[in-house]
Amino acid sequence: MSIWEHDGSLTPHGVSIAVMNALIADAQPQGEVEMPEGMEGHLWADGDRKLLIAWTNDGTVRRLGVKDAVAWDVYGGALETPLVGYLPTFVEFAGDVPAWQAQLVEGVEAELLEPEAAGKPYRARFTCTARGPASGEWVAGGPYFLERERTQRMPCEVGEDGRAEVVVPLNVWPSLPVKDREAQVRLYLPGRMLAGMLEISNAPPAAP
Repeated sequence: MSIWEHDGSLTPHGVSIAVMNALIADAQPQGEVEMPEGMEGHLWADGDRKLLIAWTNDGTVRRLGVKDAVAWDVYGGALETPLVGYLPTFVEFAGDVPAWQAQLVEGVEAELLEPEAAGKPYRARFTCTARGPASGEWVAGGPYFLERERTQRMPCEVGEDGRAEVVVPLNVWPSLPVKDREAQVRLYLPGRMLAGMLEISNAPPAAP
């Protein structure tokens, strides 16, 4: 992957590398550290100075509780509070490595809905909790969505209450039970991406 655009400017990938190199400076890698479920973190240290590079791998945005920490996003922009999403966040702090506490700030919940009528497929409801108001886009694709031959793009408007939802028909039918399948949507909002995963199992339980 090139870090340069065709006009000679840096790509976001290149910017993130430059930010990381500048923040790491003379710090030495300390390896992966234990993080709350759904997160990954790698620690660098230079004496008492610590630098955590962290991201979420479950499509959520979390707020890290770190005393006297300074944080930057992947592009080097200063954050008022350490918010960690699917792109790396850089968190600098001093002292011992804490037992990380991560409060959920944004996420997407999924629910399997019954067919609207006989002969209709199951549906998926994805509901986001986000920092609103904001305009974005839901993106759904894959074999377990009814329109499986194309990627579906649906507008999303997050209100002041931070809630929005979308209902998407599934390629799952009462006459054709499935078990242990997954359908995923991504929600793109300004500066971040959230993901929602629906676990699909509509097969009757096996006979004893």
